[in-house]
Amino acid sequence: MTIQCEYCPRGCKISENKTGYCQMYTVQNGVIIERFPYSWSGLNQSHIEQFPFFHAYPGSRSLMIGTAGCTMDCKYCSNAYIAKCPVEEVPLMNLIPEKVVTIAKKSGCQSIVFAINEPVVSLTSFLDLAISAKKEGIMVGCLTNGYLTNNSLQKLCEACDFMNISLKALTDHEYADLTGVTSILPICNSITYASSICHLEITTPVIEPISSEKLGKICRFIAQINPEIPWHVLRLLPEYMLKNAPPPDIQKIELILHDLRKMLPYTYFGNYVGAQGLSTLCPVCGNIVIERINTGTCGGRLIGYHLSNGKCSHCNTKIPITGDYVDWEGIDS
Repeated sequence: MTIQCEYCPRGCKISENKTGYCQMYTVQNGVIIERFPYSWSGLNQSHIEQFPFFHAYPGSRSLMIGTAGCTMDCKYCSNAYIAKCPVEEVPLMNLIPEKVVTIAKKSGCQSIVFAINEPVVSLTSFLDLAISAKKEGIMVGCLTNGYLTNNSLQKLCEACDFMNISLKALTDHEYADLTGVTSILPICNSITYASSICHLEITTPVIEPISSEKLGKICRFIAQINPEIPWHVLRLLPEYMLKNAPPPDIQKIELILHDLRKMLPYTYFGNYVGAQGLSTLCPVCGNIVIERINTGTCGGRLIGYHLSNGKCSHCNTKIPITGDYVDWEGIDS
């Protein structure tokens, strides 16, 4: 018996005891099931800003989790050893959701974030974990490539308090070349829908050649949905199939983003030593309201929180932040 998988738009046709593109689902007794339920490739404590989430529960502590496999094949993937290798080769630890939640609580985490690979390849396990987490007052978030069916998208958004969707380009041709998927419509649909359901941030990885036209198109698309959406422009040092590519030109990207911030004031640029574009500035007076530093990888670390009741202390402008500030150092773990 062959069944069409409906977790992502690839719609893989899977037969008994075989797998589809992501390697994470199979068919048993006429039903599509996860091959490795409640099996995680990592559980690591992290600042929420590291993922990155800059406008959600600033300063808080998160438990980062993930499994294996992916619905895309990004040429520059830095996690290809987990996302694209045979999943049987990935060391996985089996922990029921309640055990993961217990680990999160004991380590002082306010949230659990699926961030190592694509959550839709282990959607049932993640949804069960989200239910268990919320029973204990722990928030749930994820990083996703947004390549989802409407049904998967709805379930993922309902499970998550906050979400970061990767938007790599805005043409079918570029997506096909960079990721192996042939249409951007599912990703655009995911961004539009998620923005109305949960806290949303967007990440755009940048590799050479850098194009002001490409970044401008992405910026305008986000601004049309909501100009207050945080946009993370991530300077990639390409790996995997592009490991020999030149590093992106920092100054060129900074010049492009200087103008684009007029459309998207909460635009961030990082992943390089000495990054200056990680702090949140008040869009009215330019005052630094949340100060962050580069930590050597994507995202950053909060070192100064200067909002007063969610407003700029200088001009009283409301800054769109979801949740309250949490002092990491003041958490008992």
